[in-house]
Amino acid sequence: MAEPAAAAAAAAGAPLLEARVSRAGLAFALLLAASSAVVAAGALMGVIADDAGDVARLALAAAAAVSAALFGLWAAACARGRLTVYEWGLERSTLRGTVALPFDEIATIVLPALAQAHIDPLGRAVVHGKAGQRAPMGLLDHATTMKAMRMVLQRALPRLGREAHDALAAGTALQFGPLSVTRAGLLHAGTLLAWKQIDRASFSPRGLRVFPLDRPDLIIVLPLKTPNLHVVEWLCAHPPAGAEGAAAAPGTAAGDAARAAASAGAGAATGAPIPGGTGTAPRVLGFPDEDAELGRIVTGRPRRPGGVRAGQVMLVAGVAGVLPLFVLAGDVAPAVPALSLVLAGVGVAVWINFRHFGLGIYEHGLRDRRGAALRWTDVEHVKHELVDVYVNGAYSGRRVTLSLRGRDGTSVGLAGVGDQDEGV
Repeated sequence: MAEPAAAAAAAAGAPLLEARVSRAGLAFALLLAASSAVVAAGALMGVIADDAGDVARLALAAAAAVSAALFGLWAAACARGRLTVYEWGLERSTLRGTVALPFDEIATIVLPALAQAHIDPLGRAVVHGKAGQRAPMGLLDHATTMKAMRMVLQRALPRLGREAHDALAAGTALQFGPLSVTRAGLLHAGTLLAWKQIDRASFSPRGLRVFPLDRPDLIIVLPLKTPNLHVVEWLCAHPPAGAEGAAAAPGTAAGDAARAAASAGAGAATGAPIPGGTGTAPRVLGFPDEDAELGRIVTGRPRRPGGVRAGQVMLVAGVAGVLPLFVLAGDVAPAVPALSLVLAGVGVAVWINFRHFGLGIYEHGLRDRRGAALRWTDVEHVKHELVDVYVNGAYSGRRVTLSLRGRDGTSVGLAGVGDQDEGV
């Protein structure tokens, strides 16, 4: 496919953007390959010089040779890798060859399953074409691939959105991982969220979040690996023509009126329980479903998820320290099993503690883990701060501070970093 790409490039003129692996990245890959090759050669020479042979040196030479081969492939992929963006589309060169993908033939954009710390996942996306073409952004300079993917979204996303509108108008339900999109709205986990109930959609390190109007308990979070998340975000901002609540634009008098009506009626179209209504209360660990003073539970704010992961790590580390006892049959110092058991116990305690929610939100007020309760009608002062945290220009989380003080001096609040807190 290199010849059609070259012809198209010549017709379109000079490339708009070109991305390659940074020189530092290529040098690092070559250094690793060379180091592994030196280690393999040294170990092999030692085996040859020893007439009796040395199994350990032979194993080291084999492992180093395999590492050198893998690092060599990595270096070759870095040297060969190139992404060129033209007015007509993009061209991606890898060890497998060169793929040309016009913007009009882009079918799917897939983000990586896991977001690296301080790295925007858009710069590591994979673009798929209708004919099976595949253009990965990996191994290239991240800053340049970010610019390239913004160009891709600018040129391909409106068309993908219009195609989605046409499919919905024809009565076809679109599937985006666990989410079904229909003319009636978004169906997720058995709950239908009507178009008029959608406030906005935004990306976070966890994935795409869809926020309903005044219903934090119905926030939808789609994993990053879900194909075409940007199409879902586009549809939330541009509901299908003729869909209920889609005609009035935000920022206009009609849009504000429609928004107020949707907020007042939120939950009615889904059949889901609303504050003060009937239905099954959500399970919020650490808080009762019914509170004699505050009424029925509506939702809650989890404690730091990092605490749960820390407890799990300590538990696994503690168990891993105990298991050798059964293998070595007591050939270890008594302090080793004791420390392992203590570490495992601390891990269980931390895990259980952080599994519980830090704040329970009820119909008539809220209660924190200390037991302090505050009714909505008694709130005198509210302090709410949302601060987006960026590291090296990449979004890494949101610092949330919420403090409410009542007339009698009772204070209830929370603070932490978590993209789930905005709904609370």
